Amino acid sequence: MWRYIKAAFFARPAIPGLGHVPINVVAVAACAILGFVNPGIWFLGAGLEIGYLWLLVSNARFRNVVDATGRPTAGVVAAAEREKALIDRLPQTSRKALARLEAGCARVLELQRNAHAEEFVIEANRDALARLRWTYLKLLVAEANLQSDEWDEPEADIRKRIAVLEREIADAPSPQVRESKQATRDILARRIANRGERTRTLAELEADRARIEAQIELARENVSIQGRPLTIAGDVELASGLLDYGSAGADIEAMEQNRAPAASDQRPAASSQQTPQ
Repeated sequence: MWRYIKAAFFARPAIPGLGHVPINVVAVAACAILGFVNPGIWFLGAGLEIGYLWLLVSNARFRNVVDATGRPTAGVVAAAEREKALIDRLPQTSRKALARLEAGCARVLELQRNAHAEEFVIEANRDALARLRWTYLKLLVAEANLQSDEWDEPEADIRKRIAVLEREIADAPSPQVRESKQATRDILARRIANRGERTRTLAELEADRARIEAQIELARENVSIQGRPLTIAGDVELASGLLDYGSAGADIEAMEQNRAPAASDQRPAASSQQTPQ
């Protein structure tokens, strides 16, 4: 609790033309000086200060910002190492796509800093962009899982095997042989169905990735054109639904658990950026 109070007391919001100014410290100093002229100012200032500190310390988003700027915990370090290993296993094209998205996120924050946006707005958007990046990375992992060597056998070859089995079933020398070959044919038919599901899921993953990319591009353009504070939605409703990460599933689950404390402050899923009225 003390570190939240300390952070609130020494908060330095950005003021156009002045930079980051510790307004609260200046206000407390002014009240202390004016109190020698009229002691009633001390009591008024103390009441306002207590109310100000309580308002910030009780705000979940402010506490998340303070936590994010503190020393990383062992869990955070472990999650970062898992994430790096996860990225290193991605195909080069996927790593390049992630790098482009990260560059877009960094540009949005840079433009907001240049526009002298409030620090809490920048931190909130940093958190939203981090969630979008995390979702994008999970989409890339799921996509790579569906493009692995496990799917090397072409669908056409499986259909040829089914056609051969159909002829062998018709000429089977006994009911037992016929039943066994029919069971094999059914298994191959399910493999065909799996490939249809794979094609559909890959299309959904591609659509979801394109949506996040477009959302980052829109945020960048809005900040560049409007030059005013912009609140970015950090959650999207995915068309791909439940994702299969293959062998990376355990690592992603562990990282999700590490990110869980910040999840309580996430807003409902949204698909567009919003600007203050």
